[in-house]
Amino acid sequence: METNLHSESERSTQQQKGDGHRHEPASDETKDQHEALLRSLVRQMKINQVDIGNQNEALIEAIEKSELRLRKYTVMYDLAPTAYLTLASSGHIIEMNKAGAILLNTSNESLPDQPFEHYLDLNSRDEYSRFTRALITGEPTVPCQVNLRLEGDCIKNVLLTGYFNEIEKTWLLNLLDISERFKYEQLLQQTLSFTESILNSIHNGILVVNNEGQVMKTNENFARMWQIPGEILKSADDQMLLKFVMSQLEDPQEFMQKVASLYNTPFAESFDLIWFKDKRVFERISKPVFANAQPVGRVWSFLDVTTKVSHEAEISQKNEALQRINAEKDKFFSIIAHDLKSPFNVFLGVTELISEDARDLSREQISKLTASLHGSAQKLYHLLENLLEWSQMQRGKIPFEPKKLSLEPFLADCLSTSIEMADKKDIEVTISVPPDAKVVADELMLASVLRNLTTNAVKFTPVGGHISIVAESIEDQKIRIMVRDSGIGMDKQLINGLFRLDENTNRVGTEGEPSTGLGLMLCKGFVEKHHGKIWVESETNKGSSFYFTLSDQKHCTT
Repeated sequence: METNLHSESERSTQQQKGDGHRHEPASDETKDQHEALLRSLVRQMKINQVDIGNQNEALIEAIEKSELRLRKYTVMYDLAPTAYLTLASSGHIIEMNKAGAILLNTSNESLPDQPFEHYLDLNSRDEYSRFTRALITGEPTVPCQVNLRLEGDCIKNVLLTGYFNEIEKTWLLNLLDISERFKYEQLLQQTLSFTESILNSIHNGILVVNNEGQVMKTNENFARMWQIPGEILKSADDQMLLKFVMSQLEDPQEFMQKVASLYNTPFAESFDLIWFKDKRVFERISKPVFANAQPVGRVWSFLDVTTKVSHEAEISQKNEALQRINAEKDKFFSIIAHDLKSPFNVFLGVTELISEDARDLSREQISKLTASLHGSAQKLYHLLENLLEWSQMQRGKIPFEPKKLSLEPFLADCLSTSIEMADKKDIEVTISVPPDAKVVADELMLASVLRNLTTNAVKFTPVGGHISIVAESIEDQKIRIMVRDSGIGMDKQLINGLFRLDENTNRVGTEGEPSTGLGLMLCKGFVEKHHGKIWVESETNKGSSFYFTLSDQKHCTT
């Protein structure tokens, strides 16, 4: 606009010069044009002024947000429970948090005028140098264990991690004080060595080997129990001895697999039974031997328990039952401690945010926060529902009231919630049930089975997938119901751990949905209560199909 006005003025001046410098009064038309230009210029200036004001406000807001984030990060850095140090390129400490100041017995106001390396024990400096070089070059690093030598010859064992800021040419180091843990580890190793020495002195058949499997020593009971000829022992031929031992065993391959497994894990201990072709049974115990806190071999102890094998089998069965009960108990407490904690953390975090910043939150932010609360509440309710049902099932407190049910309307009713969940992930759900299909089942138990299977299908099916629920009559007056999804599937190891509470099969869904595996335990218990069976067919990345059967006649136990 200013350019146009200037051009108009130049043309007017040139016109006056061309007319021989005649000074005639401006016409009304010329005055109107000038006034119009001036008004346009003023209007444009006002618009520009508003734009500049808006830009200034946005800039101020961005600066304030940036400063707020910086203050938050500064507080997090300063109040972190572990020590953080910021080093210059020279290695001098330029900043530390409170934990760092406590660890080094100094402060940010009195930073030492010397590199951090001077705090290190001489034996740790080479390791520290390799660690910092790896940070600079970007090589993969593992935590570096070093010793700090502080005032009064105080030694601190520290686990060191960090990264190098290429732009600022600084290091950020994290120091975790593991001094107490280091002491306890040493004490534990001494205790284990003492215990192993006692075990090595028992009057069983004893075989001592080194890490390469070479025989170091045997006692007379070993040779007697294994019926080893004297010439083999005198030959010191390890392969000949092993061949003779293997020739007596009922399953030599399993024996060698166990041995190989223990040599691959030199700190592991072992206890099992081995069977001979002549029906003898030996108890086998294996423990590592330590020297200077390092495994240097193994002691194998053998005891003939042939006459006690029947009693041991009975005890073993009872122990397995006890271990299963303990595992289920531990799993139950683990679910309570872990899976209940997650939604409560969401509740605490969101409510704290609302209570502190309620006035600054927009409607959209409040809507997102309340949606997060609602989602956590739904997960918590479903988890508590499964926990309560599982607890009642374990104690036999769930009433079992089977009755005839029309399957088609029952499925439509109890799957409404799962279908809503599927809609949110754009998953297509199809239900195929014969119109006249009827089952004899406890209504609440069957609803729980269907709800858990379909909920799992939704969890592990990606957006845009497909889930189908199919019911059909099969032999022996049974109804088979299938819940199939096009989800991420499972490998054989995971399948083998399903329906067992002592196996950890937890994993998150395709959108981060939590899963405890408890729902499948409920399904198994409820289906078996109906004299039915439940199983799964699946392959990784090829979806899963869960099947279970129910009776279509009323002969279930009550």
